[in-house]
Amino acid sequence: MIISTIGYGATGSGAVYALLKEFSSIQDKSEVEFKLAYQVDGLEDLELHLMKRHAKNASGDAAIKRFKTLIDYYSRVPLTKKLVDPSSFKSISNEYLDGLIQASFKGLESIDTETGSVGKMIIAMAFKKKFIPLFQKITKNPYNFWPIRDIYVSVLPENFLDKTKAYVNKLLEAAGFDLNGNILLNQAFEANDPEASMKFFENSKAIVLDRDPRDLYIQHQIMTSGEGRWLPSRNVEAFVEQFKSIRSGQIKVNSENVMFVQFEDLIFNYEKECNKIIEFCALEKKDHVFKGEKFNLYKSINNTNLIEVYPQFKNDIVYIEKELPEFLYDFKNTDTTIKRNGNPFNA
Repeated sequence: MIISTIGYGATGSGAVYALLKEFSSIQDKSEVEFKLAYQVDGLEDLELHLMKRHAKNASGDAAIKRFKTLIDYYSRVPLTKKLVDPSSFKSISNEYLDGLIQASFKGLESIDTETGSVGKMIIAMAFKKKFIPLFQKITKNPYNFWPIRDIYVSVLPENFLDKTKAYVNKLLEAAGFDLNGNILLNQAFEANDPEASMKFFENSKAIVLDRDPRDLYIQHQIMTSGEGRWLPSRNVEAFVEQFKSIRSGQIKVNSENVMFVQFEDLIFNYEKECNKIIEFCALEKKDHVFKGEKFNLYKSINNTNLIEVYPQFKNDIVYIEKELPEFLYDFKNTDTTIKRNGNPFNA
């Protein structure tokens, strides 16, 4: 079984990830986020353009071309942690694409003259309109150099879902996982719609974490690293709009394969929430052999109720409380034996 903790960005999924690492029956290799299913130009986009919204052949060709770019990025770009060895990722991914491509030929598509830098588009269009016709008129042969490239034909390829599941399994095996055991991944599915990503994985479960927006806001106002700049800085109105938009339309109801957890409950109602997670993942309590060694609720509490530590954000917090009342956590009746004992930290 594949289990992934997921969140909306710094909402506490790492806490459940750490908790699950305390079970001897869980395999984990790296906390690096495995976003292949839902990242831009990833598997969901590939499925959309090949299987659901193919426009002639252009969208399928563009989707495969961009997936190949994603492969190159994963394989070549330094300073990024990787779950799968880059060379293995590249060979397995290209083999997967070969199974989706029905034919290929030398040509030029709209993506080549309508995307990219302005300079590149102008030059490519000049080749298309002027140089290529002139070359072919003089030589009586097709011009097969830049910007001509391999065009990929892939419209409704057979067994797309089965091939994609097999591809994901090969990547997990290459990462060192035993597919017959419990595999723990980080951010493998999208929190907004987990099941849209989960269909690419065999026998999967998702645990979705959310967190009080007041603490999320304050934490990212005091953060000095560049990690948090996907959230608005010193702009509470934009923060509220982004927070609401990300969660809009999602009904948080637990199902057989998707479980929703509030980060604060994991701290203040630890035993209850832990038991729920154990039951949801079909784990055994006897396997919780590293209890307290990975997830420390006495440390995590330092990321809660931050207005007590940073009263300078009072006006912004009042605005958040007015605009996002349904997302606020009630700290009034929490366990007072669990006390703040340090400073907030990047989650």
